[in-house]
Amino acid sequence: MFGVKSTANTTMSKQRKQYTEEFKAAVALEALKGESSLQELAAKHGVAPGQISEWKQQLQQGAAQLFVRKNKADKNVRKLEKKVNDLEQLVGQREYELAWLKKKAMSVPAWRDAIK
Repeated sequence: MFGVKSTANTTMSKQRKQYTEEFKAAVALEALKGESSLQELAAKHGVAPGQISEWKQQLQQGAAQLFVRKNKADKNVRKLEKKVNDLEQLVGQREYELAWLKKKAMSVPAWRDAIK
């Protein structure tokens, strides 16, 4: 079902456990139910109680994102993309204006020395 991925840590000689997202979610849900204590869950799954508490907090904090409407999120992304495009256009316009002003200033002898 859900499990543990073990990988070798290159900086230590011990192997470090890495848990799958599904495993973390399942354990965190069990912790949220409150039917078992953290110590019981830790013994059952072979995970430190502090780790289970952390997963439980992450689940509680991230749960609201499950109910965000897709179109609302898309609307925010589109709004930000439009703002980026507008700002890029403004930067391009300012670069063009600066180049034009430098070119015109080079034609005025008194300003030529100040620009160089």
